[in-house]
Amino acid sequence: MRRDLKKYIETEIRYYPETVKEYEILKDDIIGSTGNRSGGRNQAVSKITENKVVKLLTNKRLKRMEETIKAVDYMLSKLDCTQKEFVKMYYWEKRYTLIGISMELNCSERTLYYWINKVCTLVAYDLGLID
Repeated sequence: MRRDLKKYIETEIRYYPETVKEYEILKDDIIGSTGNRSGGRNQAVSKITENKVVKLLTNKRLKRMEETIKAVDYMLSKLDCTQKEFVKMYYWEKRYTLIGISMELNCSERTLYYWINKVCTLVAYDLGLID
């Protein structure tokens, strides 16, 4: 896997919790928004729901966030408990170095590098960035 692609994927994994929050906020903003009631016709009121659905389906940012969230969820579903703990400690808690994580999880540093590659490959595969 190319180094730049790996860095991109690691960034997406690292910001996964924030992406989930932003996704929910953006989705709620679209659903909670009031429609455009200009025009004075009753049809404008009845099209509010349709407009919200169209915005939900066509918003590129929302779609990209959803793809990223699904890819990380897919990756997490393929990991065992120790590997999930590694992802949590390394990407989300950010309070350990790889050496500290290896001591905490009782495994070698080399194993952790293998897990990093596995995690990145799973996410990249699900996003369609690699075959």
